[in-house]
Amino acid sequence: VLERVEDWTGAERAHRRSYEILCRLFGKDSPRAAVSLANLASTLDQLGRDEEAIAALEEALRVNQKAFGGGGFPGESIIRNSLAWQFLDAGRPLAAQVEFRRSVAAAQRERGPGHSDVAWPMRGLAEAELAMGQLAAARATYEEALALRTKFHGRQHWEVAQSLVDLAGIAARLHDAEAEGDSLREALAIRRAVLPASHPDLARSVIALGQFLCDHRQPAEGAALLGEGLALAAAAPGLAAETERAQATQSTCAAGE
Repeated sequence: VLERVEDWTGAERAHRRSYEILCRLFGKDSPRAAVSLANLASTLDQLGRDEEAIAALEEALRVNQKAFGGGGFPGESIIRNSLAWQFLDAGRPLAAQVEFRRSVAAAQRERGPGHSDVAWPMRGLAEAELAMGQLAAARATYEEALALRTKFHGRQHWEVAQSLVDLAGIAARLHDAEAEGDSLREALAIRRAVLPASHPDLARSVIALGQFLCDHRQPAEGAALLGEGLALAAAAPGLAAETERAQATQSTCAAGE
């Protein structure tokens, strides 16, 4: 409840109290205590205390590995994925890359190699590769995640749209405008089909394609999409940054600048 109302300091106190109780009842090396540590780490992340969050997740890993005999354990992929993101947030992309790969392997063991859950740590791995300037490797990893999600869900699914947006971002960095535009258009078509009009990701897709078109000398369609995107964003939460950028682009795009 404290996390839902974004009282992160209060949430930290509650998690630490929970951890103390579980340690007293079941012992510090109990997997139940490890769950509490992993929960604490998510709150520490919100407080910007990356190294403390890393320490909590590493301890949760240690406890589970000891409890389950050093092999895999239930929920390993989630803890490793969280740890990898903390490494990335702390500016340690190489350590993040190692943990994302371990998370991928754990997800494949837990869910099967063809399950869409495997794509989540794959996306993180691509982000680590991006942070190290490995654009070609990141693109290949995102493409692998897209292929996995498409095979598991079919093409009309919000996770597929997310992977297409990821690929559009890589294409932009590689100055591949054709691939970027194709990915943005398909992602928007999927989101129109599967998301409600109030969903923030739909507004993001409309705005992203509008900005792309404005940047690539298609002002009429681009400005129209930006207008639609701004209307959608007004009814969706958490889009202040996207709205500001869209408004700035719209004024120049409509004028043909």
